[in-house]
Amino acid sequence: MTFIKRLKALMAEKKVTKAEISKELHIGVNQIKYWEDKGNTPDGATLIKLADYFGVSVDYLLGKTDKKNKTVADERSLTEAEKEIIAATADMTEDELNAVLGYAARIIAKRKKED
Repeated sequence: MTFIKRLKALMAEKKVTKAEISKELHIGVNQIKYWEDKGNTPDGATLIKLADYFGVSVDYLLGKTDKKNKTVADERSLTEAEKEIIAATADMTEDELNAVLGYAARIIAKRKKED
């Protein structure tokens, strides 16, 4: 799938217009029209802005993959302990998750201090 087809599909999915994207991301409406008409792709910084806006990877936006996002699982398999942590934290509130993250940060800091 080409960049512009993928962009149009994401726009339809999110129900946003060129004008809304233009305003939100500070991209000229004419620029988006240019990509459509000429079949060009935006520069790297703009691709990143668009990918972040739509919550997808740049590779997905460019049509290089059909997976919207890369996950940790794409990079490597999760250990059993990591799977247990994910399961254990699934129903936590944001405050509880922040407490867990704070605890993890203290453990990492302590380990670095010992090294």
